[in-house]
Formats: sequence, structure tokens, C-alpha cells
Amino acid sequence: MHVSRGVTTHGFAINVDNDLQPFEWIVPCGIEHVLMTSVCRETGRGDHLDCFRKRMAYRFAEAFGRRQRLVSPARLEGAREGVPA
Repeated sequence: MHVSRGVTTHGFAINVDNDLQPFEWIVPCGIEHVLMTSVCRETGRGDHLDCFRKRMAYRFAEAFGRRQRLVSPARLEGAREGVPA
């Protein structure tokens, strides 16, 4: 991931418990001969991952010196349409 002036030019994704077959049809991130994996495959666990998204968001914000903020879908839609919150 590359960040410049607070903007990522690639992206951020973690495979938690998903079908990895489609990754065999592409060259992920342009890196040849790489096999994608998932948290569940690596740990052998499928339990206790319900909170993964929240924990990951918290740790990501913490690593970048930011505060996690929960926003409702309605508020996001309003922001997209230019409606003040």
C-alpha cells in the first residue's frame, strides 16, 4: 500500500473467510507466482472472527494516529449528495 498526502494509491484488503479460487485466475497486485490466503486458512479457525472488521478498523486508525469513527449509511449517502450532517 502506498500513501501520499493521506491518499492511498493501491488499496487495502484482508481475506478473512472467502473463496480464494478467483485469485488463481489473476495476478494479484501484479506479483507473479503468489498464492493468496485467508485468515481462516492460516489459523485453521472460523470462530471468533465476527469482530474482525471492528478490530481491524480500530488498529488501522491507531497505527495512523487517527480516531475510528462510526458513520451510518444514511449519513454517508447524505455526504455524497452534499447534504450537511
